[in-house]
Amino acid sequence: MTEQEWLGCVNPEVLLSFLHEQRQIARSQAGRRRLRLFACGCCRQVWDLIEDTRSQHAVEVAERFADGLASQLELAGAQQGAIEARTEAIYASSGFSSMERPRKVRAAIHAAHDTTEPTAYKAACRSSFGGLCAIGGGYWAIDIPNPAWDAPAARQADLIRCLWQNPFRPIAIAPSWLTPTVLDLAQAAYDQRDLPQGTLELARLAVLTDALEDAGCTDPDILGHLRQPGPHTRGCWPLDLLLERD
Repeated sequence: MTEQEWLGCVNPEVLLSFLHEQRQIARSQAGRRRLRLFACGCCRQVWDLIEDTRSQHAVEVAERFADGLASQLELAGAQQGAIEARTEAIYASSGFSSMERPRKVRAAIHAAHDTTEPTAYKAACRSSFGGLCAIGGGYWAIDIPNPAWDAPAARQADLIRCLWQNPFRPIAIAPSWLTPTVLDLAQAAYDQRDLPQGTLELARLAVLTDALEDAGCTDPDILGHLRQPGPHTRGCWPLDLLLERD
């Protein structure tokens, strides 16, 4: 993959495969964290279709697990609840028949369960697929050219580029940029999200960008990314660099 292909790719599967081949990116601890945050981000994009609270809880626990705020035991417990929700969505033990439950809802519930996969790469791939099914409709639509998939696939690709900086242009943070003001603003931008979509607040990112410039940052990739309309998500790569989550 070239830099231009990375920047222009609208297929999340292609980008995930590329990252998976880059051992230092996709198989590092930081890479596994981002992969799981990507899986959760895919579910946040279809949150209104994740009707079961157990499925929603699974996504929330998976997000906390990615950041080391939930244990493996908690993740396993959330996965069990998500399995029950997924089974009921298919086999109608909650009162619905599998034909009566909308396919988009079933796909979204599947995607939520997949965020709890033990392997982060599998979580990312499966939640991506489930999220696309939820928007495009049907589990087998991926085998047929379908314009309904184009826009959501592009949004997922943008989400990947929010989580991973351009691998062809690595960036180092200058210590002089890490003023107390910048660090406080970066932490607040990371912590405070618009829920349930899970996106970062653009107003906070704008204030952070101004503070970075005041601290001497002139890097066009960092400043440009933070000023993009997004959506930005938890794990946004400039914030990770500033907060040393890389």
